[in-house]
Amino acid sequence: MFALTNLLFTISSLASLALSLPLNLRDVVDPPITSPTAGAVWHVGEKQLVTWSTNGLPSNVTNPVGMLVLGYMYNNSENLMLNSPLATNINYTVGQVLITVPNVETREDYIVVCKW
Repeated sequence: MFALTNLLFTISSLASLALSLPLNLRDVVDPPITSPTAGAVWHVGEKQLVTWSTNGLPSNVTNPVGMLVLGYMYNNSENLMLNSPLATNINYTVGQVLITVPNVETREDYIVVCKW
C-alpha cells in the first residue's frame, strides 16, 4: 500500500511540475498567399513560384522556418497534405519559394497554405 501511495504522490508531483513550467512565446504569423491566385492551373512536374506577402511581419521572429502545403476545402474544413509538403524549411521572411507541382488527383479547389 505504501508503494502505491508513494507512486501516486510521485506522479502527482511530476504533473504539477510540468504544468507549472512556462511555455516559450512564439510569433503567430499568417502571411497571405499572393501567387497562385484563384483559377491558376498547374501541371504535374512544372516549376511554380509561390509567393506571399511579407508586409507587417515581425522584425525579430522567434521561428521563421516553416513549410508550404497543398490542400483543399471540403465541408468548410481545410484538408491539408501535411505528409507531403510542397516545400519545407522555408523562411517566411523571404516571401517566395520555387516548388515542383506534385502528381496529385485533378481538382479545381486546391489551396496553398503556409504553416509556420
